[in-house]
Amino acid sequence: MAQIYENGEEFNVVSNQDNCVVLNAPPRGTITKFVIKQVTGAEEGYVFNVYNRKDACPSEAEISTSTEFGDQAPGPLLDSELHQIMPEVTVSTVALDEQHGVRFDYANEDAQDVRKRRNSRIYLGINPVGTGAKDFQVMYTIEPAPQI
Repeated sequence: MAQIYENGEEFNVVSNQDNCVVLNAPPRGTITKFVIKQVTGAEEGYVFNVYNRKDACPSEAEISTSTEFGDQAPGPLLDSELHQIMPEVTVSTVALDEQHGVRFDYANEDAQDVRKRRNSRIYLGINPVGTGAKDFQVMYTIEPAPQI
């Protein structure tokens, strides 16, 4: 039986631009908790989405927390709404957003070489309001997908 996957990562992004953060995750599962916390910079709010495909994540800057990042060439930007795992979230003038008790199913849909295993990541698109660089922490829990 597969175990519940829990992870926490820190990253730095630039305000007023689309940033795509690569997060380690199982190739498929159900997100049951997703928490983002701003840890530095003025708390002016931010908007974020979570995607199941790299080229759906709008990005002027790409931030990798994944050790496997870089084995897929970027493709043209896809319709991001088709690859959103959860609805867009807007956080205004607070440092913390917590999504507890949620159930968002996903499967990674990156184009890949069929000889390789499925990619183990999801993508956080985040655009903080204000100016300058800001540090964030993200914590998330993913339940294994049912076996088919």
